[in-house]
Amino acid sequence: MSSDVSYFHTRKRIVELGRLLVKKGLTHGSSGNLSARVGENTVLITPSGVPYFEMRPSDIVEIDLEGNVISGKFKPSIERFMHLEIYKSRKDVNAVVHSHPINSSALAIVREPLPVLTEEFVIYVGGPVELARFEQAGTIELGKAVVEALGDKKAALMSNHGLVAVGKDLDEAEFVSEIVELHARMYILAKSIGKVNVVPPEIVEKWKEYYYKINEELSNY
Repeated sequence: MSSDVSYFHTRKRIVELGRLLVKKGLTHGSSGNLSARVGENTVLITPSGVPYFEMRPSDIVEIDLEGNVISGKFKPSIERFMHLEIYKSRKDVNAVVHSHPINSSALAIVREPLPVLTEEFVIYVGGPVELARFEQAGTIELGKAVVEALGDKKAALMSNHGLVAVGKDLDEAEFVSEIVELHARMYILAKSIGKVNVVPPEIVEKWKEYYYKINEELSNY
């Protein structure tokens, strides 16, 4: 597949998933941003201020890892530096989805991390979703704060802001967004009922070791 064809399909998928985020209530209007790593030094990212249901594949902006525009008629997302800091620090990440889901954002506003509640959470997210310290939107400092909160996991909360999810591709990053928001809703509901029994850290580590071993074995087939 030529790079032109590959780039078009990636642009198309970014637009599709942006609209899906809106449909599923994970963001709204032009809020949030999505990106995908498409080369060693190249990233495709959503434009600034363009509503997802008006966005077209040709509107997606191509930038380098320093944030310089390679091609595109619009300005790249204001949060491009956050995306780029993640790509620079995580070679396993090829897609970033930043959204503003209600329950996850509520936790970000009260500045409370999301603990591990289920086995599924460990499989798909890798552990508790930590809270990135508050930094100005659109800055490299915010990007560094998110990288620190992510660690080796696939999601982080941004103080008074929203949710960041990452993955090996766009579909995984979007799916992680859904998983985190579902568990944020469960957590808030459980707290309204009574005591929340979180999974102890030692059990989380055992689960991680078990499932990562299975994934490694499967990848060797």
